[in-house]
Amino acid sequence: MDLENYRSGNINLHTVESSDLMLNMVADDVVVAVTVEILGNYLGQEIDGKFRYLRVWKLFENNWKVIAGSVVTLNTDN
Repeated sequence: MDLENYRSGNINLHTVESSDLMLNMVADDVVVAVTVEILGNYLGQEIDGKFRYLRVWKLFENNWKVIAGSVVTLNTDN
């Protein structure tokens, strides 16, 4: 579904810069956390901010699949 949104043009990102990548492997699961600064348009909504993404990947018969995920907006005010 995510890939189809990119192919259709519903997601148009001008800037994507990642930082603070963390990976943790537990058995056949991998937890990935990354901070991403994004500027663009996502399903008609303008985006300009910093976000923290979390994905949990699981290995199924030699294929990795996302089994859980979240994203939160980071406050950039000092």
